Amino acid sequence: PMGISSGIDKYKYSEKIKFYYSRNEYRKLELVPRNKKNFIKIFQRDRNRIVQYARENNISPKSEKDLKAIFDYYNSLKS
Repeated sequence: PMGISSGIDKYKYSEKIKFYYSRNEYRKLELVPRNKKNFIKIFQRDRNRIVQYARENNISPKSEKDLKAIFDYYNSLKS
């Protein structure tokens, strides 16, 4: 009949992965911001070193691999 079609519709499902971090003094999980301005605000100590590291290594807060790298670097710094 006219107006009836058959076939398989392909649906794309993409899930945005959310990342959380915790500060020791608060012990509360907070969502990692994905824009650069708010992202850099979460690093209280050694902020200038974090910015320098991110620039040298082309770090983006939108990449999972880059997020892990910058948090590993931040945790490796001595206070």
